Amino acid sequence: MKKLNFIDKIIYLINSAFIFIMILSYLSPFINPKIFWPISFFGLAYPILLIILSIFLVYWIVRLKRPLWANLIIIVLGINHLSNHIGTKNVKSSSADISILTYNTRMLNKYNWIDQENIDSKIFRLVKKYDSDVACFQEFDSSKKNKLEYEYEYVKENFLTASKYPIIKKDYIQDLEKNIIGTKVDILINNDTISVLNIHLASNWFEEEQYNVINKLEIDKKSFFEIISKMKDSYILRSSQANFFTDYIKTLKHKKIICADLNDTPLSFTYRLIAQDFFDTFRECGKGIGKSYVKIPFTRIDYILHDNNFTTKNYVLDNSEYSDHYPIITKLDFLN
Repeated sequence: MKKLNFIDKIIYLINSAFIFIMILSYLSPFINPKIFWPISFFGLAYPILLIILSIFLVYWIVRLKRPLWANLIIIVLGINHLSNHIGTKNVKSSSADISILTYNTRMLNKYNWIDQENIDSKIFRLVKKYDSDVACFQEFDSSKKNKLEYEYEYVKENFLTASKYPIIKKDYIQDLEKNIIGTKVDILINNDTISVLNIHLASNWFEEEQYNVINKLEIDKKSFFEIISKMKDSYILRSSQANFFTDYIKTLKHKKIICADLNDTPLSFTYRLIAQDFFDTFRECGKGIGKSYVKIPFTRIDYILHDNNFTTKNYVLDNSEYSDHYPIITKLDFLN
């Protein structure tokens, strides 16, 4: 290994700063935003940090300099997080015991956010195409529920859970501030009861122009502080909702499947809290770069999770842009 010259020392100093930030991103799932909310932003930045450290790693390998080890070690330490963002499985299964769809439909484009005609009809055709046994929708315009070809359903505000199997019990979930964050239905499948939870945690409440600012990276001082303020409030609220929901889950006695728009990425306090006792179907059977949110590339905030009574057979993300979210479809088998 060669000693560092002056330029290399400057580069290593910058590199060290990014290594420190990456360590903070690894810590972000374990620190409640109520205690220290800025930590959440480091978890959000994980994919970018990984790319930056990989570039530094290649640089030091080419230069045959010792800092390559620091970059290699920090990347390897977070290798478990990589499978939350990049799927390496290619599992295709045409048959399974149950198929699930989750989709935030953004009110079926009721307010013409997307400049396309008949978005609602396109969404209904997409749902019919996959013909899932259970379909969970968030931000659904319930006035159009009759266009879905399901025998059983439960609607509460903008949540809809539709099923081919009998729904024998229905409930809605309120957080401590009495916000409805989801629904729970018990579905009877071959004399077995499955609790399907359909949840949507607090969004960042961005305006359209703020999404444009983020995507174009043209952030002025005013926009920057507005975006940070909204995200801060959302991180704190979601952490509270996640704590409440986790306690709620523990009261359920049946097999459980969660369809969720968490509005948080896998390297977050919210995701860790909710998913810690569940299997993430993307991790189990996903392939390629994880994503589910149309407006911000490579951002995965929608999930289908299941407990240890199931095994994942398939995972599909449909790239149709009929909402600001992509629909997710998975197939599961019962283990017992």
